[in-house]
Amino acid sequence: MPNRLWISKPFLFAALVIAACLFSAASAAVICTEDSEDAANCELPIYEWSDASKRLNGIVVTIHGATQQASSFDTLARQLAGQGFLVCSVDLRGHGKWHFKPHQFIGGYTVDYKQSSFDLERLFAVLKKDHPDLPIYAIGESCGAAVLVSTAARNPDLCKGIILASVGTHPRHFNPDFIFTDAVAIAKHCGRPLLVSKYIKKYSSDDPRIPQEMLSDPLSRRSMSVRELIATVMFIHTTPDNMKKLPEDMPLLMLQGTEDNVCSPTSVKQIVRKKAGEDKQLIFMQDCGHVLLGTKFIKPQVSKIVIGWLTKHKDMIVAENSGPVASSESVQNPVSILSPDMSAEKISQYVIQN
Repeated sequence: MPNRLWISKPFLFAALVIAACLFSAASAAVICTEDSEDAANCELPIYEWSDASKRLNGIVVTIHGATQQASSFDTLARQLAGQGFLVCSVDLRGHGKWHFKPHQFIGGYTVDYKQSSFDLERLFAVLKKDHPDLPIYAIGESCGAAVLVSTAARNPDLCKGIILASVGTHPRHFNPDFIFTDAVAIAKHCGRPLLVSKYIKKYSSDDPRIPQEMLSDPLSRRSMSVRELIATVMFIHTTPDNMKKLPEDMPLLMLQGTEDNVCSPTSVKQIVRKKAGEDKQLIFMQDCGHVLLGTKFIKPQVSKIVIGWLTKHKDMIVAENSGPVASSESVQNPVSILSPDMSAEKISQYVIQN
């Protein structure tokens, strides 16, 4: 018996070491670069993630929300890269490198969502030229979702499908004391930037680690001018009209946290109804706040749905190009994208009826 115990301990230790090495090797396979050929060709501040051990079978473009920056998608991007996707994330004007490294990227120090939308057009054009055989999908969160919808509304062939997170246009609730204090500051000092850190801390997430992550990020905005804040609100309100212009055959997945203290869930329902077509879904994520995707603390149920949806639609394109086409029933069944081990308590679905 003692000998058996003596043998099992080294064996267990060796197994743990091997498992740790394998995990490290798998993690190391995904690389993130800021100076890719795509970045050079489009001359924009972008990050790219890929897994050299995987055969590329699709591209995912991500667009961050207000005050954040492109690399905030790092955790989700690494998960997607591990599934064989090339992930490309771009800074919106007035954010990230545009704002904090203006000597590198000139002309984008302040918020300009219209120009950011044109930047996105340019990025897609470069990706299509550099990777002509790969289907492209796009993910936008919060204000980044508004930029994505605006771009897709002008370009019906922009991509093969889009995912929008926290895309509501009406506020849920705010502390009136915060609003009053800032209103007084605006009246006294119209040109002075306003600190948005207290709003980030209070409203950005149900998980206290996420606002702390955002506020400690050296490339994340903690203050914005009154003009930038107004521009943000006004641009977000263009989303409903732009949703009407999206191609009917463009697949759409929308994610909304039930604990979102920024966007009203009611406005999200109204927005998704404006999109024509049948391949569209709105999924309410239980116990989730506003920031769902652009964080290293992304919840497992959120990433599973995103990866499942992208994989499903990518496989459909492969089937169309090389064999039998997936049935329309499988396309329209929202439950089919969920993993078998997904907790039903964590997800509620709102199926759109046209």
